[in-house]
Amino acid sequence: MAIIPNSVKDILAADSLAALEHVLAPPRERRAPVSFQLEVEAVGEGTFTLSYDRGAVSGKKGFAKRPLLSVRIEKGALGLLRDQLQAAVDGFPQAPDLKRRLNAIRTLDPVMATAVHQAVAGIADGLCVHFDIAGEGRISVARGSVDEATRELTIVVPGKAVRALLTGASPTSVSAVLKGDRSVGTSVLTAMSPLLNHLR
Repeated sequence: MAIIPNSVKDILAADSLAALEHVLAPPRERRAPVSFQLEVEAVGEGTFTLSYDRGAVSGKKGFAKRPLLSVRIEKGALGLLRDQLQAAVDGFPQAPDLKRRLNAIRTLDPVMATAVHQAVAGIADGLCVHFDIAGEGRISVARGSVDEATRELTIVVPGKAVRALLTGASPTSVSAVLKGDRSVGTSVLTAMSPLLNHLR
């Protein structure tokens, strides 16, 4: 199996991105006929753009023109994210529940995938969720720019519990503490409910 690199720059390089696309994405014929960009800021590395154009995926260094979502990855959190991606590429050999959920994503049909895109696009600009992973670092996801967020929710979870998911622990074993604007979580969960129901 492909080895996931240790930097965002190399993860988004053509060969690595192709390996991830093969494992994580539905087959081309099942992908949504939509286009969007994600902006990824890797602290210490710079800013990158991940583009999806009617099924085609590409990555490059630089800012997105109109990002659907922006992601900020702190240095410590990149190690955890890399290990999660590596486990996915390897087929989640110790985590059958995660493997089942990944397979559910790969079987999304274009109608459902388009509905998910529309749901995310319908989330108000300025909402941001910070995943504060104790012992690992922080990953922030915003509708619009992370820096320009006006409504923020922080979800604090134990890093050891998150890593235990990769060795078969149930997602229900991860406890979370919420801080900030809880209505952000309600807005996101409401928008993503069709996808979450599909993954159950």
